[in-house]
Amino acid sequence: TTASDHLPVYSRFSFAAVVPVTLANLNALARTNDVIIKWKTTSEINSRHFIVEKSTDAILFSFLTLVNALGYSNGATYQAFDSFPVIGRNFYRLRQFDNDGKSVYSAIVSVTFGGKNKNEVTLFPNPVANVVSITSNSPSEFYTARFMSSTGQVSFIFKGSLYQLNQQLNKRLSAMKPGIYILQLNDGHATQNLKFIKN
Repeated sequence: TTASDHLPVYSRFSFAAVVPVTLANLNALARTNDVIIKWKTTSEINSRHFIVEKSTDAILFSFLTLVNALGYSNGATYQAFDSFPVIGRNFYRLRQFDNDGKSVYSAIVSVTFGGKNKNEVTLFPNPVANVVSITSNSPSEFYTARFMSSTGQVSFIFKGSLYQLNQQLNKRLSAMKPGIYILQLNDGHATQNLKFIKN
């Protein structure tokens, strides 16, 4: 079944436990004339709808569209479209609502629209305090990430979706000592290195 801006494509995501939706993945992909935002859930209980929000600076977000949820499901695939992306970097996030009125935000993803549109990874804020977000405009849904100290010592290795990578890193941030770190991220096609400072 094919979805419009407002209807889900049935197939299979994890928000916080307070909102009973498990989010497996969230991606944004630039096309010739628009951006398509796709996400997958692995389970849904009492889910009402998703609001897709967009931003050009990852700080101030505005409403893009509303997508109805299945409500109760063992998993589904949804999509929405941004028909008027800006030239350059576009940021997106989800706000998921359940039938009790509770809501929660997803991690932020981004994509570069126009220009060469090469695969690009962004880590922000930098320096990092307690929360960090890693975004990529690669269409890949599987990554291998290595977090290393400035001397090359590997802190941990993770394999999975970018959404899962953000969850794992944020769980570890508080235990990381202040200093300079390097994120090495491979999407199956290319490897990129990002340096960041942990305060």
